[in-house]
Amino acid sequence: MNPINHIKNQNSSIFNQWASLTISDKLIVAIALVVFGLFSYIIGTLKLRKETKIEKSSPDELSNQKIQDIAKPIQTENGENKQKDSTSKVDESKINTSTEKTKSQLTHTGEQPLLIEGGSYIGELLDGKPHGKGSVKFENGTYTGEFANGEFCGEGEYIINDIHYKGTFKVGNHFLGVAEYKDGKKIEGEFFDGDANGYCVVKNKNGSTFEGIFKAGNRNGKGTYTSSTITYEGYYLNDKQHGEAILTHVNNFVYKGMFIEDQMTGKGIKTYTIGRVEEGCFLDGYLIGEGNIQYEWNENTYKGGFLNGVPHGKGVYHYTTGKWKKYDGEWLHAMKHGVGTLYTDEGTYEGEFHKDKMHNQIKFTDLNGNVINQIYNKGVLQK
Repeated sequence: MNPINHIKNQNSSIFNQWASLTISDKLIVAIALVVFGLFSYIIGTLKLRKETKIEKSSPDELSNQKIQDIAKPIQTENGENKQKDSTSKVDESKINTSTEKTKSQLTHTGEQPLLIEGGSYIGELLDGKPHGKGSVKFENGTYTGEFANGEFCGEGEYIINDIHYKGTFKVGNHFLGVAEYKDGKKIEGEFFDGDANGYCVVKNKNGSTFEGIFKAGNRNGKGTYTSSTITYEGYYLNDKQHGEAILTHVNNFVYKGMFIEDQMTGKGIKTYTIGRVEEGCFLDGYLIGEGNIQYEWNENTYKGGFLNGVPHGKGVYHYTTGKWKKYDGEWLHAMKHGVGTLYTDEGTYEGEFHKDKMHNQIKFTDLNGNVINQIYNKGVLQK
C-alpha cells in the first residue's frame, strides 16, 4: 500500500464523520475540548511555580539537595545498594582541590619572597614556616640550605657580619662545620649561637693554630697553641692560658708549671737553652720567693730568696770554679749585700758586704784558724 494514499484516506474519513454529526453533538465535542484545554493550562501553571521556587532557593540548600540526591542509593541488578557515579566524581574533585592546596602550602617560589621574622624567604614551607630547602635574606646576611619548622636544620651556608658558616646546622642554634672570618681566621668544629663551642681547630692567617676546647667563643679547657716561635700545651680559662701547662719558646726556654691569665705564675720549672734551670715559685715568668737555680755550663747553684728572677734576700751560692767556694748571706738584686760569709781557697771572710764587695770591718780566718780583723771600703783593704 502507498503510505501517502493511506493518510489521505484517513483524513477524508474523519471529515465525513464530523459532517454527519448533528449540531448538538458538535456542541458537546466543542465543550469537551475547551474543558481539556483549561485543565492543561492549570497543570502547566502549577509546574512553572514549582520550578520558580527551586530557582530562588539558597546555594547551600541547592548544594545540600544535590548532595542528597547524589547520595541516594540505587538498586543494582544483584539487589545491592550502590552510590551514583557522580558521588565518586565529587570525591575526586575534593581530592584534587586538597592536593593543590597542599602543594601551595609546601612551596613558595617566585620573584616575590615570603616575609618572615627577620627577613624574606624563598623555598619550601610547612604550616607557613620554612621547611625543606630554601634561602632567606636578612638585613645583615643570607642563609641558603635546609630548614625544619622555621629553623636552620641540615646542610647549609650562612653569611652574616662578614662571617661565613658552611656545614651542618642543628635545631637549637647548634652548628658543626667551618666558619671563615674577615681577618682570614678559620675555625672548624662545633658552634652554638654562632660562637665556637666544643672541640675546634683554629687556623689564623699568620700561620698560628689552636686545637682544643671552646666555650661561648672562648678557649676553655685543654688545648694546644702553635706558632712559629712558641708552643703552648695546657689549659685555658676565658680565652687565657690558665692552669697547668708546658710552654716551649723556640731557641729560648721550656717552662713546665702553672699559668694564671696568660702568665707563668705559680710553681714551675723553667729550663733555658743556654743551660740554666730555674725552679720554684714564679710571678709573671720570674722566680719570686724561695727557689733555686742551677747553671749547667759551670754547675754553679743558688738556693734561697728571689725577686724578679734574681737572688734577693737570704741565700746560698755555690761556686765550682775560681778561688771562691761559697757565699752564705744576704743578697740585693743578685749582688752580695748585707751580712754574709764568703768561703775561699785562702779562708773565710765574715762581715758586711756592699754591692758584691767587702765593706767596713771584716773578720778573716785563714786555713790554720788564725783570725785577722780587717777594714775594707767598698772592696778596698784599708791599712
